[in-house]
Amino acid sequence: DYDLWFGEMMPGVNPLETCNLNWNDWKSCPYDFDEYLHPTTWTTERALDFFDEHDFENVESPMFLKVSYHRPHSPYDPPARLMDKHLAGKVPERIVNASAWDSTYYKTVMDQADWRGDPGEEEARNSRAGYLASVEFVDEGVGRILARLEADGLMNDFLIIWATDHGDMNGDHYLWRKGYPWDASSHVPLVIRPPGGMEPATSDAIVEIRDVAATIYDYAGALDDVRAKDPLMNGKSLLPIVTGAVSKVRDHLDLEHAVVYNETIHWNAIIGNDADTGHRFKFIFNAFDGTEQLFDLTNDPNEGVD
Repeated sequence: DYDLWFGEMMPGVNPLETCNLNWNDWKSCPYDFDEYLHPTTWTTERALDFFDEHDFENVESPMFLKVSYHRPHSPYDPPARLMDKHLAGKVPERIVNASAWDSTYYKTVMDQADWRGDPGEEEARNSRAGYLASVEFVDEGVGRILARLEADGLMNDFLIIWATDHGDMNGDHYLWRKGYPWDASSHVPLVIRPPGGMEPATSDAIVEIRDVAATIYDYAGALDDVRAKDPLMNGKSLLPIVTGAVSKVRDHLDLEHAVVYNETIHWNAIIGNDADTGHRFKFIFNAFDGTEQLFDLTNDPNEGVD
């Protein structure tokens, strides 16, 4: 839909014209066009249009709205104002251990779409600044949507869930893109604001994306009915964690990924807490070559020591 709209606004122009960046490139450049043409702005505007079109007076017409931003997935093409802001600030350095396990992915010659390697400190910093700027641009869009809820007096009527489908290695361990068992790729944010709000709180419970649907159904009072009709609804409701009834909904979580980019990216993993020490561990089995890794995430959150 966005591409069709962009084609109407800019006939004959490639929406990926910015530095010829593509969907999996690690490089970053400021957006070539006016901000209103950016897919992040377009997504926000369509969400606000939905509010304009909805009849909030009709109690028989509830609203479910999924606002699905493409960025900060590559291409990293944020507005110049945000790119400049992050380049002028402190960009977190890459997490690399050149003499440790991640040296496997080190190389100095990279093409624009490479999934591993070291492009040099300046190029890596530029890429990470572009990623951070892309995140902030999404933040601005979500802020506009929340401000609209507040202005319309609807903030406390909604269950609001913020999540994402994956992270981005963004140069950590000399890796780029997604699809890896390490935390930069697999550990993603989840924020839940229930109707009426709540005191801010954090949780280190092990949760996953399939819990989002179960949580929504639970708030709607429909989870048991859905489970009875759909055996694949096997996520866990996080409502008990949000209300403080429990501190966790599972002890461990399995992860897996089939081949992508390269035949070596093929693995299974499990993450959980040790019953004796309380430390959180991650075990990884690399299916390509049979090698294994074990990380103590409590003492080594950056996964530097296997």
